[in-house]
Amino acid sequence: MMLAKKLGCGLERGIELLFGLMVFYLWITSIFFNGITDESEANYINGDRWQLHLLILILFVCFCALCRNRGIRFPSGWTAGLFLVSACAGVLWILMVRTIPCVDQGDVVRIASKLMEHNSEEWLPYGYMDRNPDQRTIVFLYYLLFHVAGKGNYLFIQLLNVPFLLISIFFIGRMIKRVFPEGNRTAVMTGLACCIPFGMYITFVYGTIMGLMFAVAGIDYVLCCMEDFRWKYCLLGSLGILLAVWSKTNYLIFLIAVICMLAADMIKSFQPKKLLLAAVVISVYLAGMMGLDAVLSSMIGMDIPKGVPKEGYVVMGLSDDSYRGPGWYNGYILSKYKELGCDYETSKEYMRREMTELIKKRMEEPEDTLRFFFRKNVTQWGSPAFQCFWIQTICESKIEQPPVVHSVLYGDGGLHRVLSDLFNVMQSLVYAGVCIFLVFHPKLGIGQLIFAIAFIGGFLFHMFWEAKGQYTVVYYFCIIPYAVMGYQSMAGWLDNAYRRYRGRAAGEMEERE
Repeated sequence: MMLAKKLGCGLERGIELLFGLMVFYLWITSIFFNGITDESEANYINGDRWQLHLLILILFVCFCALCRNRGIRFPSGWTAGLFLVSACAGVLWILMVRTIPCVDQGDVVRIASKLMEHNSEEWLPYGYMDRNPDQRTIVFLYYLLFHVAGKGNYLFIQLLNVPFLLISIFFIGRMIKRVFPEGNRTAVMTGLACCIPFGMYITFVYGTIMGLMFAVAGIDYVLCCMEDFRWKYCLLGSLGILLAVWSKTNYLIFLIAVICMLAADMIKSFQPKKLLLAAVVISVYLAGMMGLDAVLSSMIGMDIPKGVPKEGYVVMGLSDDSYRGPGWYNGYILSKYKELGCDYETSKEYMRREMTELIKKRMEEPEDTLRFFFRKNVTQWGSPAFQCFWIQTICESKIEQPPVVHSVLYGDGGLHRVLSDLFNVMQSLVYAGVCIFLVFHPKLGIGQLIFAIAFIGGFLFHMFWEAKGQYTVVYYFCIIPYAVMGYQSMAGWLDNAYRRYRGRAAGEMEERE
């Protein structure tokens, strides 16, 4: 029992250390370099002013300490007001932008609409769903939503993203209050609401925000169940995680993070109910995926295609031949899949050989490989906007957009430059805040590390997978609570140090008198 507890504690410390090293690396790169994504999705790396970032960090810490010293608190009703303002701003932005979903998001809307017409042509060889069968889950969810809102009603989904985002913030705040009783839930929720790069994804009809809502709600109920096993929590948590993966397959990383959390917790203190919880989470996911595939197969009258082999995405993620940037999309998987006759087994064998050769090449050229991963990580983790402008500039609009929209979205706009600088500062503050948090909280429990585990998974996955800022923004958003609590801890430490200094100074004056 003692050995198991030590092993569990060792796992927690290992996760904490790895998470800290990753975020510290990102903080260092964020103050020296700045990733830029232009309207064509080409990525560039510019130098940054590290002195300015350090000065702002010091000033921000001093501001937090001053607020703590003066007892400045959020006013009554702050959270309700924050949510109301955020909701109004989100709806207003959607109505001003009125982007028409394009590229992949446009495809899933179009195919969900075709599904309502019993049209399965996109599932035939080299059709969109033949190439990308992982999109079947979000297509099915939109198919269900369109039965409520009307076929192809993407505006309904965009507007739905607003409450989904606020619900995500609410559940993250609730989770933080549960696992960090000393944490300031209002401050955490305020920090999340201020993450404008992720907030601008409300116009993105691709399951990003909807999936996060289901993921954090599911994790919250799993944490409840770890404390007090109840079937209600168990089933709600499992269902939430399943719906998250249905919304966007990238949230499979959050499912794996939950399983890792439960496994580490069972190593530390084994309880049959925790094993049952893990079994239910896995069973609900597997049953949900198999059930959805059975329903869709019946609807389209054919088996679900296997699609482009996953090895192709690794080849693309390790290649440096895209104008978009190192490891970014270069069209390799689609051209090769078509060239090989849309045959899954032949394509898989070919792409596996390509992947093996590319990995071998990367290992034989360590200096070039390090430069490659450095540039890739800066473009997807060190780009402060995380493609929040690009996802809207690439799409056409149904209306003539107001001048303020152009000023925000395009590089020649005044508000765009202001927001870009703001996002740049915020990014370095977030990464620095997480590092400060880990200094002041050196022995975190496994439940407190759930977002750290998800972050590690996302960081490692996207080192080898196709790079995109729209993928990494989710993990960036989820570590903001750690950053907020880091500044709270630093402010408290500075305030206590100041009070001790004042106390000693007063004592010395009394002795002299």
